[in-house]
Amino acid sequence: MKVFEVNSCCFCCPLRWGILLFGYINMAFSMLAAFTLAVEIEIRERSGRTAVELTGAFLFAIFGMSVILSILLVYATYEKDRVMLRLYNIYAVATAMATVIPLALLLYMHEYFAATVAFLGIVLQSYVIILVRSEVLNLEKIARRKNVEPPFPEDGLVDIPDRELLI
Repeated sequence: MKVFEVNSCCFCCPLRWGILLFGYINMAFSMLAAFTLAVEIEIRERSGRTAVELTGAFLFAIFGMSVILSILLVYATYEKDRVMLRLYNIYAVATAMATVIPLALLLYMHEYFAATVAFLGIVLQSYVIILVRSEVLNLEKIARRKNVEPPFPEDGLVDIPDRELLI
């Protein structure tokens, strides 16, 4: 099965610059979303709807973690570090999947503003995952051309190609 791979970001700029751009956008969006959810939780705290507060708190934690992951993404992209980019992708997929449950709960409770913020976060995260995966594949192609050994071969770790993991 062929997994989707891109060669440029938004069909106009190089992949690496696009990842940096989206890393900074993702960082700003995550900070804004976390702030917005924190304000909304504080406003709704008086309404007594604990399910909304818990869902918002869970999303707040996810967006807070997303800020840290965005910093990791920007650093790894500047350094062209394949291991850190893969690590980012694994956590980004887990974070995106974890956001789906609160999103469903928010839609069920008719909290459309918070659901929209969560949905936009998932969409942005999904595109960044595709970009980062493509960059990792490009860095691996360059390393194979230079005959660079995969990272940590002396530790006995098996290097599984990215095409097998889909991440």
